[in-house]
Amino acid sequence: SRVATNKEFARYLDISIKSANETEHHLLSARDHALISPDDWAHHTKETIEVRKMIFGYRSKVLEDSPD
Repeated sequence: SRVATNKEFARYLDISIKSANETEHHLLSARDHALISPDDWAHHTKETIEVRKMIFGYRSKVLEDSPD
């Protein structure tokens, strides 16, 4: 059914959001260990946050479009 499909897809999007959180953590750790420059950290963290916001918005829309 479409409800199950949307809910399942939303679950995968939730996993993607969690992966973005993990990526942000690893970027911070890399910066703290001087493995990447502060400028690179800022750039990639900003991109990661932006992607996470887009995934979150998409997930909300998918769930909103799910018939009850």
